[in-house]
Formats: sequence, C-alpha cells, structure tokens
Amino acid sequence: EFGKAGFAKDLVAERGLGAEARWLWHMLTACGAVMLLTALIGGSRRILHSTALSLGLLWLSYGFLVHPILDASSSGQALMERARERAGGQEIGLVAWKEQNLLQAQGPVADFGYRKPDPLQLALAIEWMQRAPQTRVLMVMQSPKLSCIDFGGPGSINLERANRRSWWLVEERAVQRCNPAILSLQP
Repeated sequence: EFGKAGFAKDLVAERGLGAEARWLWHMLTACGAVMLLTALIGGSRRILHSTALSLGLLWLSYGFLVHPILDASSSGQALMERARERAGGQEIGLVAWKEQNLLQAQGPVADFGYRKPDPLQLALAIEWMQRAPQTRVLMVMQSPKLSCIDFGGPGSINLERANRRSWWLVEERAVQRCNPAILSLQP
C-alpha cells in the first residue's frame, strides 16, 4: 500500500485528520533532513553516533508530535466523544464494538459481551433498550450481519467513520425490523 499513489491522502482521509496532518509531513521532512545531516557530518567514523542521534530524534518526534495528533483517531477517543455529545445524557449500549470504544467511553455505557456474535449482542441490546427507550441508545458498528437496522433512516445518527469502520447511534425506531428471537439464533 505504501507504493501506491495517494497513500498519504488516503491515510489522512481514513483517520479523519484535518489541517494538523500537514504538520506530520513537515515533521517527517525535518527528521529526514536532520538524519541526513548527521550522517553527512558524522561520516563513517561516527556512524553509531549518527544512527543513535537519528533514531532518538525520530523516537522523540513520534512521541511528542505524531502520537498526540493521531491519538484521537487511533484510540477511538474522538468517536466516543462524538457519541457522548450526540447521545446527551442517555446511556449508550455498545453493539459490535471494539475494546478501544469501551476504554475511551465517557458517561454511562453498557455492553452485551465482547466475544458474543454481533447478532446476539444486538438481540440483547434491543431488549435492554426497550426497558427504558427514552434514556437508552445503541452505538453500533455497521455490519452486514446487522442489516435489519435501518442505518440512515429515522432514529439513526451517523457518527461518521472511525478506524475504517462506520459507526451509528440508533434509537428504538431504527431497530423495529430486528427480531431479537431470530437474531439470537444467528451465528
């Protein structure tokens, strides 16, 4: 993938980065220039010193500049902030979720088993949501296994893409076509 044209543009789009991505490329260019300069100045006699300095610079640059910029998109932090903002005070039930979603969750959340199949998670989540539909909403990763959900219809809010996946907040009316009894039988 690195050799294809537009790799950088695809990376920025997948991670949902904005203008801050420009600084990443500037930082990489500056690191490369300093690495080249240390190699030229150090010569063959100081190759270990040049290499150590270059790797140290790269490591520190990543830790202090790159990681803070990529953290929100890599860790699920931005997604969970958007979900909490859109859900307001409602409790969020996680369906077809990833570990990072629970780790970055803000406010009250419920899960229905990390290792359980997605349809079974949805069946349990629907029953949970129906016990208090005014105060509960589901955050769902869009998946062919969950095609009974009316993604994009009434009662669904697109949380956009994060980590190359589409995420939605869905209310009870968006899962009306879903039958929990049938879902719990699906693998």
